[in-house]
Amino acid sequence: MAAFQQHLRSGAGDIDLLAVFARADEFRLIPVRAEERVELQRLLERVPVPVRGDTDDGPMPKVAALLQAHVARLALPGFALAADAVYVTQSAARLFRALFELSRARGWARAARCALGWCKQVERRMWLAMSPLRQFGPDCPADLLRSVERKPLPWTRYLDLTEPELGELVGSPKAGRVLHRLVHLVPRLDVRAHVQPLTRSLLRFELRLTPDFVWNDAVHGSAEVFWVTIEDADGERLLHAEPLVIKRAYATAEHLLEFTCALTEPLPPQYFVAIDSDRWVGSDTRLAVSFRHLQLPDRALPPTELLDMQPLPVSELRDPEFEALYRGKLSEFNAVQT
Repeated sequence: MAAFQQHLRSGAGDIDLLAVFARADEFRLIPVRAEERVELQRLLERVPVPVRGDTDDGPMPKVAALLQAHVARLALPGFALAADAVYVTQSAARLFRALFELSRARGWARAARCALGWCKQVERRMWLAMSPLRQFGPDCPADLLRSVERKPLPWTRYLDLTEPELGELVGSPKAGRVLHRLVHLVPRLDVRAHVQPLTRSLLRFELRLTPDFVWNDAVHGSAEVFWVTIEDADGERLLHAEPLVIKRAYATAEHLLEFTCALTEPLPPQYFVAIDSDRWVGSDTRLAVSFRHLQLPDRALPPTELLDMQPLPVSELRDPEFEALYRGKLSEFNAVQT
């Protein structure tokens, strides 16, 4: 954790997070053997995320390369490299979870988003750029998966297509039915947002979240966890973050979240509501909340006008006990007391 706190930065991307991950104390004793340097260099050239340093800079480049080989399901030559890869991947999910929690606690939106993405990539052994259908493993036919990944259609468009339209897209009505079923198994939330300024520096959010997927106990278990976050206009700062647990019994119900977050000056053009599944790829939802017509309270509230009234005598209390409290101190009330 000391290495993470020292080297983790707010604008960390994939390259930076991979470098911070490789600095973990768990990997400091992993050796770089002379006989595997050539294979490691070839591996560094094959992995998609560039790795800082080379095989002469200690175990960090090796750790980063072995992790990517695990995600990409690359075959590793030699028993020693395979054993080191198993050791690295056993701790990978836990360490990236720590990076995610650290980034979230510090309010770093980009680093937290990237760390959560790495958690999913390690656990699912797939890249975020791949089709979310890969998460279903053998339940998704290989020819259907290849057909979908060849299409330039964004994943969100599949949600809007019917079974016949999907069948026409992949060239098979039967495959269209299978694709429609799998697409709607990927957890996703529809979100509606309402904002209300309480003061010039405090904003109240009301989010109405509705599950937009078909619940299947074999796929989703008893609950699904989503992260609900509010990001600033640049998407760099986390203003609010909390988990939302959707249980099987409430899989079709609307969920209401209410919270407050800071409002900066000058007034930003918008905030972003970002919702992402804790473990599913392709489950993210992002909504821009515009402040174009937001009416803020006045900087200084107008004072209450003091009415021109005749001072009342103490006897107007009409209670001997109360009148005794003021006896000898005052005979009539001032304008405010009146």
